[in-house]
Amino acid sequence: METNLIKETETLVQTIEKAVFNFKIKSQKDLEYANDQLVKITKAGTLLKNKKKEKLEPIKLQKSEIVDFFSPFENKLIELKGLLKKEMNRYLIVMEKAQAKKEEEIGEKILTGEIEVDKAEKKLEKIESKKNVITVRKERKVEITDETKIPKKYWVLNMVDIRTDALSGKLTEKDGIKVVEVRNIIGKKN
Repeated sequence: METNLIKETETLVQTIEKAVFNFKIKSQKDLEYANDQLVKITKAGTLLKNKKKEKLEPIKLQKSEIVDFFSPFENKLIELKGLLKKEMNRYLIVMEKAQAKKEEEIGEKILTGEIEVDKAEKKLEKIESKKNVITVRKERKVEITDETKIPKKYWVLNMVDIRTDALSGKLTEKDGIKVVEVRNIIGKKN
């Protein structure tokens, strides 16, 4: 980063810090001075915000161009991965059914004496080794089947919509909402 910009920024903040850090208001004149300092802080914040924005704009543009370039390729890979996993899952289901049938047949052959236990174990091991070709992780997912039965503690309020409707008068105290005014000192511009 530019040395001049760093020095300018540090100097700006340090100057304001010296004027404000241990300041106590004891008179009307002090209150006016505090207001002036508040205005300076606000202006300094705006100045820093604009300088930061000026530095970030080209980077954001560059990032956007890079994301736009790679995005279709990444999306295609995600699509292909999904298709392949779907096909693998379909085949695994078919294979598991066939293996279960073979295991059942081997179990029946053991019971009827058609096959010795040693040979049956080897065949079962061979079947088991085919299952271990790929790794499958089973996940537990939650689906909502009836929203009306979900306990109240799991509801999330949309504060943006609530605020908008409360300020416009659509929601009132009968709805469990009230508009409260809070004092927030901003300062007076000179």
